[in-house]
Amino acid sequence: MLKIKPIREKSEQERLCTLCDVEYKETYLAYGAYEDEAPLGISQFIISGNAGYISEIAPVKDTFDAEAMFILGRGVENFMDIVGAHDAYYNGEDTPFIRSLGFSESEGKLYMNLSAFFADPCKNKK
Repeated sequence: MLKIKPIREKSEQERLCTLCDVEYKETYLAYGAYEDEAPLGISQFIISGNAGYISEIAPVKDTFDAEAMFILGRGVENFMDIVGAHDAYYNGEDTPFIRSLGFSESEGKLYMNLSAFFADPCKNKK
């Protein structure tokens, strides 16, 4: 069963970063994607005021489960929205996958407004 959940232990965050070949950011929050207990990916992000900054949504090295990564990204976006960080920025590479999550270029940055995004998700299909 696919599980998307916050990573509460820094040792687990660091382990997933290693598996996903991304830099571990100790001060960042993180969510992980798991199939049963097998890790599939990680997203690290930080919240500052009313904005959230996602540094990556990364799969385990040499894999890419598109559905799991999409749901992981949506989970992070939803969390940021719930806590009031309605301006979301993606600080990683601009890819079709990141754009499928709702990010688009605004003033040279990948941005999305999360205000009411999850209130009526059918209106927000891309």
